[in-house]
Amino acid sequence: MGVELRRVDKDSWYAVCRLAVDDGQEAFVAPNSFSLAQAAYEADTCPMGIYADGRLAGFVMWNYDGRLGGWGMCRLMVDRRYQKKGIGRQAVERLLETVKKEKGKIPFYVSVSRENEVAIRLFRGVGFEDTQKSWGEETLMRIDL
Repeated sequence: MGVELRRVDKDSWYAVCRLAVDDGQEAFVAPNSFSLAQAAYEADTCPMGIYADGRLAGFVMWNYDGRLGGWGMCRLMVDRRYQKKGIGRQAVERLLETVKKEKGKIPFYVSVSRENEVAIRLFRGVGFEDTQKSWGEETLMRIDL
C-alpha cells in the first residue's frame, strides 16, 4: 500500500475532521478538529493528511516546540478503518523523510503515553529512542535525522 503525506488545505480539512480512531484510543490523541485549530494559531505547525493508495486514511502534525527547543511530531492518528495495515509506520517514515529534507540533520521528538504500547513499538521500530525524560504525562522519545 503506497502512503503519502499531503498538507491539509481548504479542500481536505473537513474530511480530516471526520476521521476517527478506534474505541479506547481517544485518550491517546487530540481530536483532529482541535489539532487544525491549533495549527491555525500556532506558528511553525504543519498538519498533514495521510493518504493510502490515494485515500485519506489518517492525520499527522509536526511543529516547533519552544518549550522543547526542537521540532517534533505532535499528532499521529490512523482512522479506525485503516488500522493494522502498516499505514502508521509508513506515515512516520514519510514524515521523517520530509522533516530531514526541510530541516536537515536535526534531533526530532515525539511524546507518547506510557500506556500506548502500540505507538511506543511503532516509534522504536523506526528508530526513536526513549530519552528517559517525562513530557507532562507522557514519555519523550528522540531520533537523530
